[in-house]
Formats: sequence, structure tokens, C-alpha cells
Amino acid sequence: MEVKTTNSVGGDPVIVITGVTPKDVPVVNNIFGMRAYGKDKSTWFAPGMFPFGRFVLDDIKELEDIATFNKLPSIAQLDCDLKKAESSIASDNLDGYVPKVPLYDHQKSALALAIHTPRVGLFLDPGLGKTKIGCDLIMHVNNTASKRFWLIVALKVNQFTWKNEMEFHSKQEFTLTPITKTGKARKSQIEKALQNPKSLGLVVTYDTCRVAKELLQEVVPYTDVILDESHSLRSPRSGKTKAVLEMLSNKVVNRRLLLSGTPSLGSPMHLWGQLKALGQFLVPNSWQFQNTYTLKSPFNKHIVIGWKNLDQLNELVTSISLRRTAEECLDLPERVIQTIEIEPSSKTKKLYNQVVKELPIQVGELALSEVDNPLVAMTRLAQLSSGFIYKSRKDPTICDACPKLQNCVANEINPYTSKCSVETKDPGRDVGLVGTTEVIDSCIELVSSHVANGKKVIVWAKHQWTLNTLVTKLGRLDVPILRYDSTTKSHADCEKKFNELEGAVIVAQISMGIGVTFKAPVMVYCELSWGLDHWLQSLDRNYGIRAKGFKSLLVQVIVIKDSLAHSVIKLLQTKIDASSMMSKSVECVTCTKVVYCMNRGIEPFDTDCILDAETSKANIPIKALR
Repeated sequence: MEVKTTNSVGGDPVIVITGVTPKDVPVVNNIFGMRAYGKDKSTWFAPGMFPFGRFVLDDIKELEDIATFNKLPSIAQLDCDLKKAESSIASDNLDGYVPKVPLYDHQKSALALAIHTPRVGLFLDPGLGKTKIGCDLIMHVNNTASKRFWLIVALKVNQFTWKNEMEFHSKQEFTLTPITKTGKARKSQIEKALQNPKSLGLVVTYDTCRVAKELLQEVVPYTDVILDESHSLRSPRSGKTKAVLEMLSNKVVNRRLLLSGTPSLGSPMHLWGQLKALGQFLVPNSWQFQNTYTLKSPFNKHIVIGWKNLDQLNELVTSISLRRTAEECLDLPERVIQTIEIEPSSKTKKLYNQVVKELPIQVGELALSEVDNPLVAMTRLAQLSSGFIYKSRKDPTICDACPKLQNCVANEINPYTSKCSVETKDPGRDVGLVGTTEVIDSCIELVSSHVANGKKVIVWAKHQWTLNTLVTKLGRLDVPILRYDSTTKSHADCEKKFNELEGAVIVAQISMGIGVTFKAPVMVYCELSWGLDHWLQSLDRNYGIRAKGFKSLLVQVIVIKDSLAHSVIKLLQTKIDASSMMSKSVECVTCTKVVYCMNRGIEPFDTDCILDAETSKANIPIKALR
């Protein structure tokens, strides 16, 4: 066997082993990142860029039968280049790049890592200026290499943030073009954007990659990719994950940068798509990855009951990423998080407890049958706490007698979707009103008090009915009221307007609290989402760099005492994903020992669980209001 180096089409060094015989294969296959191509498998390739090249060379050095290894000039040069890259990262060397807008120390370290590591993840807390780092990396590459073009994949609400940040940090010299059109108009918009000499790249959404990956691969000459909010690739089975990975594998993509403040919510599977995006050689297929890092139920191989080998996974992730918290990087103002407990009205308490007892309820003009499982009950309780209830107009029996039922189940086709042969449109829902809105009223009272004291306020809610009600009632205040949700025409304009106003209130949907900057010292949660990522992302919308100038920050969460929301906020503040728990162990969400058990790895119905092994999961009671 012989080892040599060459350059890939993208310009990165590649380590090549030739002359591999069948008996050598088991040994060579254990070298980091080694992959064979061709039928005879006599030639193997591995990445040579930092840090992967170092892992490969270290493994090869341990193989005594590769006698020519230390004698080849190309290997010696690669070894020297890898040491140089490591030294440059350690000293925050920006390779001659001088940013037009100064960097914070943590941004400089992150940019140095990105410059000298072509494939890397920057996992920095929300508010630490990840977009600026991405813009500076793009400008550095533009200064040093010709004919490079970037594809930035981001959330819809962040598309114009990238455009505005690039124009600001380049002093209007460059721009990035958001692609917002759909259908046939999308191709025309892309072609027009490619003619703009100031544009260094396009900004598309993950959904655009899913529905138009062929167009993007065919028309856009992207050579480098940034995946903003890369945790969007958490599910290996999602169309977005599959599309992005296909786009990265079907073209030569040199630089690959992941940006996220919440890359994982505790599950190893949240990392598979992101690691795969950095390099096909990093992780195996999703099924093998799951078998390596998850524990399965002995009774059902599809049920995950825990994790294993996390030390190995952490070592891999640490080697190809940078993780920084806001507290590590900045001198931040004190942030106080208060849980505001309120008493339920007699109407709310009566309806709430009827649901807990699995009884049918009447809310306004809507009659709802008894709940058939705890998850339905929890959804109903969350809505009742805010003063309303949704009732879908969908027919729950629509599939029962359908001759295509078996085929739809096999192909994951749901009724009321475009692929359904019976009903393709969602018929909508009706709203029933409790008649009292104590949570919303308490929110209005708190916000009014803050506004009277000259404070700008961010209000978070989950449901459209709650958002509508808040906007209407807050409209009586003598300050501008802005709305930030799916009905907002321009999220970038809304964000900019709020941040420029001296006094204002913005009512925002909690699921959209990602990658946006709201400059205000007070946040009030009228409703909670069950997702830990929604909580962490929205919580930091006025934290980090954006908190500069504030003496203190106040976060207030309004909950009905002893309600479901009261249990959820305790979980979220302990960084437990209530959403995941509701799908896997719903019986734990309102249990008084849930945090104790989660910290000790105690599963439902284990020996140490307070639930009896004979307890039926479907009949575990949710706590009633007193």
C-alpha cells in the first residue's frame, strides 16, 4: 500500500491509499473517514482538510505496513498545513481579513475557526451574532478566491436578516438575495439575482430546498453553503433533511457552515442530519447511527428508551464545532425570570376539571365529547386556560370505509391533504369561548403597567385566537402595537420598526421566536409552547448582544396555579423538552417527581417510578384544579 495526497475538485486536500488488497480492507476501513470507490476497492479516499486530515494521519501512523507514509513529501506538507491551521485557530488568526465592522472576542474566535476549518458547526447561543460571523466568512472567501457563490439556507423569517446584515457589515458593498417567489416566478427571481454583481449568494428556505431542489441544483452555481438554524435538520425522515443532504451530495460544495443556538434538545438523533451535512464520511446512515447511540425497548425496536455511547458522540461533535453560551461571552445584564401564578375563574375551573375527569364539556355553543387519551386532554386544557377551545370540522371517521385506507397508511397519506383522493382541503375549525379570560386579562394588566413605566414589551403567545385577542385589547394602550406571526407581511420590516420605536409592544407567536432581534427589557409569556426549542429561542430574543444598554431584563410567565402550564414551565426551566415527553411518556408531564426522575434516568413504570406497573397509561389522571 502507498499513501499520497491530492486536491479534490473543490480544492480541499484528499488523502489517498492505493494498492489495497482484500486482506488490507478490514484495517484500512477503520481509518477515520476512509471510503473505497470502484468495484475492486483497491483505492481508498479520506478528507485531508482540518481537522479531519489530522484524524486520518494519526490513524495511518499506527499502521506499520504502510512503510512509505513518513517519507512522502506531500504527506509531510499536509502535516505541516494541518499544524499551521491548528495554530491559526488557537491564535484567532483571520488570515489577513479585516472586518469593516469590529468583532467581539467570541466572534473573532468563531470566525478564525470557520476560516481555517472548511466544514464546521458554530453552536453559539441566540444573541451572540452568528449571522455577522457568516457574513464576514463570505467576504473573506470573496477576497481570497474567485468564482465562489454561496447558498444560505435559513428560516423564512430570517431571509431578509441575512440581506440586511450583509449590507450593513460590508458597508453596502455586497448583498445577499432572498428568494421569496414560488412556482414559475421562483426561477425568474433566481436568474435575475444571479445577474447582480453585488450579490455574493442567495438566501432560500428549507422548504424551498424541499420543493425546488432540482431547480436550485440546476440553476444556482453554489460552491459554498451555510445552514442557518441547522437544527431544522433534526429529523432524518423529514423532506427538508433529505433535500438538503441531496443538494450537498450532488454538487461540489467546499465550505459548509452550520449555525445554531440549539443544535440538540438532548436526543442524539437531533445531530445526525447536521453531522451528515458536514460530511458523508462523518456518520453512518441514520439507522446505524440510531443503533449506535440509542437504547431500544426489548419489546419494540422502534421505541427509544435511552441513550448510549454519548461520550463518543460528544467527542466527535466537539472536534468539529464550537459551542459558546451568552454567559461565557458577554457581560450581560441580570435577567430575572418570574412565574406569575393566578387563580382560575369558576368557569375555567369547572371546565378544566371536567376535562380532567374525562367528561364531555360545553364551551359556548360548542359541545365536545370526552377525551380518549391524555394528549388530547392536555391540548384541550391548554386552550381552556386561555379562555377558548378549538373544535376541528374534520370528520374523524372519513377514512374508516375508504377502499384506499391501506395504501394511504403505507404511504403516510393523511386526509385533508393534497394527496388525499377524498378531501384535499382542511375544513377549518370552530371556536368556543369560555366567557372569562383571566390569563389574558393578567397579561394585559402586566403589559399596561410596564408601558406606564416607559418600558418596551415583548408578548409571547401560541394560538391565533390568543394573538388576535391580545392585539385587540392591547390596542387600547397609547403606544404602537405590532404583530409578529404568520399573518405579518414583512417580518424584517416589523422587527426593524419595533426596534426603532422608543415605546411599543410587539405580540409575537412563540414558534417564530428564532433568529430575530427584539430590543426590549421586558418579556411576558401569555401562553407557552411545549417545545424546549421554542422556549429557549424565544427567551433569548432580547438577550446576548441585543441586551447591550439594558441594566436588567425581566421575563414573566403567566400560568394558572397548578395547571398544565404550571407543570410545563417547571420542565422548560429545567431544560426538559415537554413536547418530546408528551409523545413518549405523557404520563410524566404533570407528575410531581418528573424532574427528579429525568435527572436520574428513571423511566415510567421503572422500579423507582411512583406509578404502579399495572397502571394503564391511558387512564393516568391529570391533576385537577383546587
